[in-house]
This record gives sequence, structure tokens and C-alpha cells, in this order.
Amino acid sequence: MLAVAVIMVAVVAFLATPASVRILKQYERGVQFRLGRVKDGARGPGLIVITPFVDRVHRVSLELTAFLRRESAASTGVGEASAQTNGVVRQPEVTAG
Repeated sequence: MLAVAVIMVAVVAFLATPASVRILKQYERGVQFRLGRVKDGARGPGLIVITPFVDRVHRVSLELTAFLRRESAASTGVGEASAQTNGVVRQPEVTAG
């Protein structure tokens, strides 16, 4: 009877381990929520250990996306001016994990 209980505990621990570990990439941060409230602010990058079914981690990407814009013309009181511009836009991507 004791052997069956030990085996059951080992199986539950084996199945709960992947559910309690999150890996965040170098350019990601995670916000850990415990029952809907933020716990300890931003986490990561690296390995995060959470309590399964109680904690939830939302991933936030910190990547910058660069793009080239078309030549734009601006009208001023004196005349027109045109400029070639490059733009960098920060696009945070939040994904539930």
C-alpha cells in the first residue's frame, strides 16, 4: 500500500515539473501573476519556476523593429521640405505562457 502511494506521488511530481518551469529568451521578460495579482514585477531572462495552476506568466518581447519609411513632404509657412527618414518602432508583444 505504501509503495502505491510513493509511486502515485512520483508520477504527480513527474507530471507537474514541466508545468512549473518557464524559459524566457534573452530578449523577453515575464510578468508573473499569482491569482490575478502581479508577483515581484518583471522576471527573466532565463528559467522561471512557478506554482502550477496558481501562477501565470505573460511574456513581453523587448525586440526593436526597424523599418524604412517613404520620403515624406511637410508643408511649412515658407515652402515645402522633404526628408528621407528611418524609423524605429518598439512593438511589445505580450503572449500568455
